[in-house]
Amino acid sequence: MTPQTSSPTPASSPAQSEPSGVDAAALMRWVRATESVEVVVLACHDASPTPGPHGTAVVRWPGCLDEQALGLVPQLLADGVRALRLRWCPAHGPTPSSLPVWRQVLGELLETEPAAGRSLRHGPVLHAEAVPLPRRTLTGARLDGVLALTLDEQARLIQSLRVLYAQDRIDDPGTALAGLPAAGRVLTASGCTLCAACTWACPHGALEIADTDSRLRGLVQDLAACRGCQACVGACPVDALHAEEPVSLAQAWQAEVTVLAADRPHTCRRCGARYSQDVGSLAPHDVGRPAVPGLAPAPGGQDEDSGLCPLCQARERSPFLTDLPPEAEHALPPSVLAAIRRSRGLS
Repeated sequence: MTPQTSSPTPASSPAQSEPSGVDAAALMRWVRATESVEVVVLACHDASPTPGPHGTAVVRWPGCLDEQALGLVPQLLADGVRALRLRWCPAHGPTPSSLPVWRQVLGELLETEPAAGRSLRHGPVLHAEAVPLPRRTLTGARLDGVLALTLDEQARLIQSLRVLYAQDRIDDPGTALAGLPAAGRVLTASGCTLCAACTWACPHGALEIADTDSRLRGLVQDLAACRGCQACVGACPVDALHAEEPVSLAQAWQAEVTVLAADRPHTCRRCGARYSQDVGSLAPHDVGRPAVPGLAPAPGGQDEDSGLCPLCQARERSPFLTDLPPEAEHALPPSVLAAIRRSRGLS
């Protein structure tokens, strides 16, 4: 049945939708174990429970079909289902805002279920929130599939789109996915020291210190891996990271990697330690595609390097370290700085 029209709602995605109690991985394992299923019908809970013909499984959703249900469609198609249908209930609520996008991306692979015909054999009907355990798993049989079920919802979604695109079942979905937000957030950095604290704090591996072009070392963000937890923002000791607009599914699909901060590392000619020279701001670009980054002049126009690390520079200025390095004076709290000065007999 054709869903009722509704007023436009803000675009959302499976990565941002509220959990509906459906274990998508369990459902996909069941489909893998049921070799006779070629077509899956996702149905609203209040839609007709009529079973489909042989080879068709009807999966009743715990409520009206939502963003998570639509995000499951390409995953099932990539994992071996030949076609997928939607069965709406008569009193269907607001249409998921991503439905037009998925219709554009999937085309004929996603359709409203046609009128049921007569059939001597029927397919199974099951509830999405209570998927039965496949009998084949009890015997230890392997349930091979295309997708990695250990991935989270967004990662499986992107993987499924790549599989469908490689099989020529869909066109490049990049343009269509631009209006759907992913789970991550675009980060910006100001005053980053490249201490790598954020890379250790990120539970998803979305940040790393890497060598970019032009002999620069930088902090890069993998937009597809980011999940928006902002653990990196809280872990930054200098409050350099800031979470901006949501990452789009198009950016996740294109696996964009952006440079948040960069410097040019040097080796101290006296002690051999590695240190960084401030090279100003770096224009964000894709490090996977070599480009000449736009570097702004260093603050005050000072772009000369003495060849000494900050500690050796401080020792050269004050051999007995009676003076504090400028970096320490800027970083230490005033009370601590005053106590150090008093202990050294400094004014």
